Amino acid sequence: MSSDEHEYEYLSDAEEEDELEAERKAIINDQAIQLETLKREYYSLLKDVPLTSASQQFIIAIIFLFILIFVFWLISTQNYDHFLY
Repeated sequence: MSSDEHEYEYLSDAEEEDELEAERKAIINDQAIQLETLKREYYSLLKDVPLTSASQQFIIAIIFLFILIFVFWLISTQNYDHFLY
């Protein structure tokens, strides 16, 4: 293989990387737009529902429970071998 062929192969790989990066950015942009749309719909639905104090406390308790579960999961997945030495 000559150096020209290597250079062409390298350029085509770089172009392919650029195309993949552009596709990734487009997908991320589409997902961000969808997320914003969902957030707007969620908040508009949330505005329409009157929350009593009992339902507010229930929602806060559920959120707190999920946060606790997440924290304990994070703690359980840590590697504490470095404390043994």
